[in-house]
Amino acid sequence: MPWQRSPFPPSVPAARQVVREFLACEDVDSVLALPALLLTSELVTNGVIHAHTDLDLQAEVANDSLRVEVIDHGDGCPVPGHAAPDAEWGRGLSVVSELATRWGVVMEPGWKSVWFELRCPMSPSRRERRLRLDKVASQARQFIRRLPRP
Repeated sequence: MPWQRSPFPPSVPAARQVVREFLACEDVDSVLALPALLLTSELVTNGVIHAHTDLDLQAEVANDSLRVEVIDHGDGCPVPGHAAPDAEWGRGLSVVSELATRWGVVMEPGWKSVWFELRCPMSPSRRERRLRLDKVASQARQFIRRLPRP
């Protein structure tokens, strides 16, 4: 599922739509769509704001995991930030770190890849879907509670 865009803000909703359609085609349970789309938004937004180069988006499902990768040709290694309580930016990779099963950065000469993985067994039972949704919702609530209040 290769996809390439220029580093402009409209690339973020376009990337979400591409991943949404990919998940539907792969029969990935819809419970995983929300965190997958949120994390995709965070990675593409970082590319738009920091890389200032064309962005490549790749997604694949293998071994019961969804992997989404954003590749750019900018300098610098992304690291989770420590945003001030009243800051409007700086929490993206912290969100990725909290919600992804795994995430990382691959640095190569001339390009880098920032990726995340979410565990996604195919066609889980109704009970399994409910348990997963409850777990993701609980993690999101805990993360939001830890955010500093302005």
